[in-house]
Amino acid sequence: MAEIAPDGSRAYVKRSKTTIKPARDWIAVPVADSGIPREVVDAAREAVKHNRRPASRKHRFWELAGGITRCGGCGKLMFTDSITN
Repeated sequence: MAEIAPDGSRAYVKRSKTTIKPARDWIAVPVADSGIPREVVDAAREAVKHNRRPASRKHRFWELAGGITRCGGCGKLMFTDSITN
């Protein structure tokens, strides 16, 4: 679908619509036994229950978000370095 921009050019936009089916329309799919005891699965789920997603910064050079660490020599805050092509 094309839309006309204010400058007269065409802008092509992809649009999609999703709907969630009610639970009564769901189809159950049988899954083969993985061989992992239920207690191990429950313990793993409990261990990661409170985990949070890491900060989302594109081209992050290191894992820590900026401003968390300080330089041991001067005490200034350390920030991430972006990688560009």
